[in-house]
Amino acid sequence: MSTGAVPTAQSSSRHLERRPRRRLGSAAVAGLAAALATALAGTPALAAPRRAAHGTAVAHKAKGKKKRLSQANITVTGNYTADMLPAWVAENAGFFKKNGLNAQIVNSSGGSASGAIAAFIGNHEDFLLTATPTEMAARQAGEPVIAVYNVRRGGPFWITISSSVARAKGIPSAGSTPAQARKQLAALRRTHLTVAVTSLAAPAYDYAVAVFRQNGVSYGPNGDVTFVPVGNASAQQAAVEHGTTDALVNDPPTAVLPGTVTINLGLLPPVASADTLYAVTTVSFLRAHRDSVQAFVNALTEAWAWAHEHPTLAERISDAYNKTIDITDPTALSKIFHGDYDFWVGPSMTLGGFTTAERIANMGIKGSTLSVTYGQLVDNVFVKNALRQLPAYLRNKLPASLRRALRGG
Repeated sequence: MSTGAVPTAQSSSRHLERRPRRRLGSAAVAGLAAALATALAGTPALAAPRRAAHGTAVAHKAKGKKKRLSQANITVTGNYTADMLPAWVAENAGFFKKNGLNAQIVNSSGGSASGAIAAFIGNHEDFLLTATPTEMAARQAGEPVIAVYNVRRGGPFWITISSSVARAKGIPSAGSTPAQARKQLAALRRTHLTVAVTSLAAPAYDYAVAVFRQNGVSYGPNGDVTFVPVGNASAQQAAVEHGTTDALVNDPPTAVLPGTVTINLGLLPPVASADTLYAVTTVSFLRAHRDSVQAFVNALTEAWAWAHEHPTLAERISDAYNKTIDITDPTALSKIFHGDYDFWVGPSMTLGGFTTAERIANMGIKGSTLSVTYGQLVDNVFVKNALRQLPAYLRNKLPASLRRALRGG
């Protein structure tokens, strides 16, 4: 089956729809602080981690005065709704401060992910969380970015289908497990489903194409699925709401619509085994401030372990941030949280996860391919150090299902 139109060579910049870049103003900061205080009030489970994070109660506090970091004030940039759970938890459970950092969290720019990287470098920001294929393309193009932490393996890349269409075409509504998602995917065959995409250069398009190819779903004219480029996320939602298309493919919050059924591509091969979101810094920052990079990775790694011990508290932190950008529906908030949390399975950037992500990206590119190597983009030393240094009070309570990550898996 023909795959239809594909992007041109320059599409290796991989576009993503994003909200406008902004730092929270003083009023918004005060509102967020109040929301977090309310959300986390009366939670004894949080008290011990916060005391531990500030080094005042738990026996893991290092004796003697800590050496001041070469750069304690850092910026951490990313898409609020889709990328930033590790940074939010590290900030609000106290792990940035425990590691000597004062972090300013910045909501990333509108437009393409390549634009977010250009702004990150041009504005001399310190850390960026964004799509791995975009970071690969940037590195291949000569941008001085280095990946230091794996935020996500798999991810919340959803085909969101009108419930009435799903019923008419026999697509099951249950899709929270890999087995259920496979049944949903199989039901797409011979449906001639129309799916809105922002463009044929979007990572969500790449992920859908990869899953379809590996699982025997055809796409293109007269295929099981036809992609319809509509330009932006708002147009995707309007297309589904008005019945112009049957479905859309994107990540939260665009993919969260009432009266719909979702197929989570992140539960299915090959996307399930791909490292889809790295935290990067610049080569110059890494060389000048290795201690600060290590502190940043330590903080995110400790936040990862703490969040999996305290998922309810982590969800409250996520909800408080998303409410600052006017996402208040409980169902939407829950889906956004689990879209991050369920795929935050370990901090290591594996060769297999990198290779799979690059292979997926190349499925959507015509005339140009990503060929950057793991060693050119990834520096996994900081993660290895962070896992070795992970405090016992976090290591010992990590769920058994995640302990493999302690060995770098």
